[in-house]
Amino acid sequence: MDAVEFREYCLTKPNAIEGTPFGETVLVFKVAGKM
Repeated sequence: MDAVEFREYCLTKPNAIEGTPFGETVLVFKVAGKM
C-alpha cells in the first residue's frame, strides 16, 4: 500500500476527513473528529 492508496482507504471510512492542522507538510485524517 502506498501513500495514495492509504489516503483513499482512510477517506472510505464514515465521517472521515483530511486536514493539515499542524502545517502544510503534515497530513492528518480524522474519523468522527478523532485523529
